[in-house]
Amino acid sequence: MKTIEEIKDNMVFIARRCSARNAQTGNGGNISVKTGKNEMLIMASHASFADCTTSSFVTVDFDGSLIEGDLPPSRECFLHSAIYKKFGHVNAIVHCHLPYATAWASTMVPLPFSTYHAEKKLERKLKVFDTGSYIVTKENIDRIMDQLDESPETKGFLLKKHGAFAFGVDVFEANYMSELIEETAQIQILSGLIPERARITTMG
Repeated sequence: MKTIEEIKDNMVFIARRCSARNAQTGNGGNISVKTGKNEMLIMASHASFADCTTSSFVTVDFDGSLIEGDLPPSRECFLHSAIYKKFGHVNAIVHCHLPYATAWASTMVPLPFSTYHAEKKLERKLKVFDTGSYIVTKENIDRIMDQLDESPETKGFLLKKHGAFAFGVDVFEANYMSELIEETAQIQILSGLIPERARITTMG
């Protein structure tokens, strides 16, 4: 069982990894880890992945009330808490404005499996939701939760013009899933740029 400080250290490591891989720039995106039946650690509002420290994460309950920390929590804490309430197997969430995944989300088409690896790991095509704004309202949170299957096979989802939410049993797995989502979208988009005449069809 990891201590809160160890969990925070891991969250800082993942945040900086996301920044180094250009998964998240500026002070957007957020990371959270469930730490109790009704509470979580989440990145503070306006914190930067690149520059965050352990003090950039605060503890809140699932109603968004601050339990520990000196900064206001991310405005998306309510979406994080809704995910934790619906999915008992999810213990960590990584939300980044992934460039390729966000580009794919503009199609409003569920993300296809562009590799066998993606098919094995993602298990289901990721759904896309349009919230109509940067702030995800309670109405949109309820709609998203209603349309997501509670199965452990649900690994995350995409938001139009807003990136991806990736789930995991811990912050490392959630980040691996986020990276796989971005890789899958990148390959899908790049594959679509290949001229039809260059594709080889094997008969037999």
